Amino acid sequence: MTSTLAFTGKVAWASDVHEVSRTDPVQAGLYRCHQGAQIIVKNIAPDFGSIVVQFKGKDHLLFAVDTATGAVRYQDQR
Repeated sequence: MTSTLAFTGKVAWASDVHEVSRTDPVQAGLYRCHQGAQIIVKNIAPDFGSIVVQFKGKDHLLFAVDTATGAVRYQDQR
């Protein structure tokens, strides 16, 4: 699974997702897209360097990666 996530701290529809500052807090909880897919953010490292998300019943550890825009972006290392 290759995942790229941007968080706004609320349930976000794909059309509503926007880039957020690296300093904006990521919140645990349920996020849904307009096509019915959902992820649950279960655990967030204190430094926001990694998060655990549940997708399709499996837990995935995602790591923060730097972006040119400063957006909060997480992806797996595969």
